[in-house]
Amino acid sequence: MKKLSNFPYTVRFEGVSAKIYYQKRKQGEGEYESFIVSHFCNGKRKLKSFADFSEAKRYANEVLLAVALDRASVASLSGADVQSYTAARRLLEPLGIPLHEAVEQFVAKRARELPLPDKRVSELVTDCLEEKKASGLSQRYLETLQYHLNRFAAAFGKTVIASITTGALQEWLAHDYRGLRTRNNVRSSIVTLFHFARARGHLPKHQTTEADDVPRAKDNGVAIEIFTPAKMSRLMATATGEGRLYFALAGFAGIRRAEIERLEWRDFNFARRTIEIGKHKSKTRSRRLVPISANLLEWLRPFYGSTGRLFGGRRIVEDAIANAKAKGGLEWKQNALRHSFASYRMALIGNEARVANEMGTSAQKLHSNYRELAHKSDAKTWFAIAPEPSQKVVPMRAAAV
Repeated sequence: MKKLSNFPYTVRFEGVSAKIYYQKRKQGEGEYESFIVSHFCNGKRKLKSFADFSEAKRYANEVLLAVALDRASVASLSGADVQSYTAARRLLEPLGIPLHEAVEQFVAKRARELPLPDKRVSELVTDCLEEKKASGLSQRYLETLQYHLNRFAAAFGKTVIASITTGALQEWLAHDYRGLRTRNNVRSSIVTLFHFARARGHLPKHQTTEADDVPRAKDNGVAIEIFTPAKMSRLMATATGEGRLYFALAGFAGIRRAEIERLEWRDFNFARRTIEIGKHKSKTRSRRLVPISANLLEWLRPFYGSTGRLFGGRRIVEDAIANAKAKGGLEWKQNALRHSFASYRMALIGNEARVANEMGTSAQKLHSNYRELAHKSDAKTWFAIAPEPSQKVVPMRAAAV
């Protein structure tokens, strides 16, 4: 710190100056130091206090630089411009609004009043999807977005986006999507499209869009449904090839469908009996290791030596589910395989934190959704489901990357 004899300390820049004063005050039984910056702004004295001298000096230099730049900009103006500038500053001073902020607000207001260029939904969907593809987003996200927006374009394709109201969006979503979670997912895709349109100048800037005003459907949750060991045995018996591989990974390892579709055979360590879900493949963007149970190892054995990705596309999983419904007579339950794994794994080992780590979820969610949902005896049966001698699994090479 400067010696007390050096105060008040003067800071100068481009013919402008500010002073820093030093004070020591008592507070309770102790004392504290204070450094006060004094400068003039629009003819009025301004004071600002700091506990540290270096911070006070930094602030003083910033203030002087701002004043110097302000003077320089004014000096370059014509006489009429100077009059306009000073008049604007005088009008805004009682409101405490900087001149540039007032100009920004005025420009935004005028922009809202100008007519927007017409753009039909079908054209915007095409442009939006092209931009998202160029942004390097995940293939799964792009496929979902394309599916949602193409359905939206089928209903509103010829409509100018600026004319679509919140009410029209709500009515369409409620009519075409009964499932609350699906409805919310489609809504998110439509919001993405409306934000894209706003960024391109086809909707008013700095305003919420009609899609933003569509309320999210209240999803109060659905009952957790799981397969019994008997149904899982039937499912595995009727499935073939890559379909059977998907069912085994979902039911005996609890891996999410999207994560399974991103897996490659190099993620499997058969020596250590683990499957690595990397950060870029995990829904939670965090790496985790999933154990390979003894029965899962048997279902994977025919695929030893495979390389590349496990699946060539999403259609394989869809076909496997359709086959299970047709041949196995099973009523398919959304996410039932992952729910089944969580329930039986919890019943088998009784360790919420461990199962949460294996599944890439929270122990709290496991506790509330899966605790005491299955009996331990059923859990042992579940993880004993393995290929029968009659179930000849034909080795096959997975799709290449």
